[in-house]
Parts: sequence; C-alpha cells; structure tokens
Amino acid sequence: AGEINACSARRVEVSIEGDADSLNPGMEEMVYRVVQEGITNAVRHGDARRVDVRLSVSADALRLDVADDGSGCGAVGEGFGLSYMRERVMAYDGFLEVDSAPGKGFKLSVYAPRSTGRSHD
Repeated sequence: AGEINACSARRVEVSIEGDADSLNPGMEEMVYRVVQEGITNAVRHGDARRVDVRLSVSADALRLDVADDGSGCGAVGEGFGLSYMRERVMAYDGFLEVDSAPGKGFKLSVYAPRSTGRSHD
C-alpha cells in the first residue's frame, strides 16, 4: 500500500493485490484513466478529504474500486467523465458501477476480464 498527498489537506491511499505489472498496456491505461478521473471528481465535485484506490489483479480479471469520503450525491448524472470511463471499461468487456448517496461519498467500481479475445495493446 502506498500514500500520495494530492495536497496538504487531502490523502489518497492506494492498495494493489496481485501482479499489476502483468496487465497489457491498454488495460494499464484504462486503470490509470479511471483512477485519474475518480480522484479528480472526488476533489472537484465531492470536496473529498480522502480517496481509497484498490486494485486487485488475478489471472482472470481485474477489479478496481475508487472510493471517497466526499459529499456524495443522490442522483448521479452521467456527464462526459463517467461516460468516458464507462466507454473505456466496456472496450475490455467490463462494467463500471457507481454508488453514491448524499453525505456518504462516491464509489466507482470496475470489473474487467483479462482475456476477451481482443487485442488492446
């Protein structure tokens, strides 16, 4: 697990299980972009103080969760950022779930199989 200080009052905790180095370059970029967008949204829209990033990589699939302690929201509107992430994840036959409630933060969850029969390198 590692820690990144996005700025003095904010904290990002990262944990990785499995062999993240075994991901192909396209999947690496997908993970990077989802994490980047999740952190940006947590700070910009949710005024989050803490963001937890958890990546789990197995031989069959990857699971990524980006959760924050920000303000959350009742109805999640799918703007450019979320639709961009969903499109990237769906390119790997995966899915993106969003969970949020007012005062309860915001969570992005991604699941994608490792072998889709496609070449994304």
